[in-house]
Amino acid sequence: MDMRANMRSHLEKAIESLGDRLGLELRLDGEGRAAVALDDVEIAMIYVQPSDEVQFYSPIGRVPEHGAETFLRILLSSNYMGRLTGRCALAVDPDGDEVSLNMRIPAEGLNDTTLETTLEQVASLAKSWQGAMPTLEEAAARNADEPTTARADARVDLDMIRV
Repeated sequence: MDMRANMRSHLEKAIESLGDRLGLELRLDGEGRAAVALDDVEIAMIYVQPSDEVQFYSPIGRVPEHGAETFLRILLSSNYMGRLTGRCALAVDPDGDEVSLNMRIPAEGLNDTTLETTLEQVASLAKSWQGAMPTLEEAAARNADEPTTARADARVDLDMIRV
């Protein structure tokens, strides 16, 4: 078994062990993916073979049609030095306008406890962002005519995001 297959095997064991402990059927599929829902938050786990990492992905909303530039500025400023994203990052799907919260961690040393802690962290942060999305959309729409001067901290109270 080569090193990369061993890392995937290590991840599979952590996922299966967590599933067994929680009474869920958690398994990586043939493409190295698994999904779980915590507190009504969907989280996909994807094994990234070239870097031996696990990618966590949670959809949190969509880019609004009106005020998109301002909305994206708010999201981008929230990523700045992880101020409102913890170890996660906000992103927009290049094939659509879905906004997601993402995190990558090394697969090496991952066990069911660290996997559960990471899932809980991503779920908590994603839930906060999902709750903030309507407010962000409203602020973006209000400031659509002045996108170059809109500032996240001046237009929207983002203290509702818990890191």
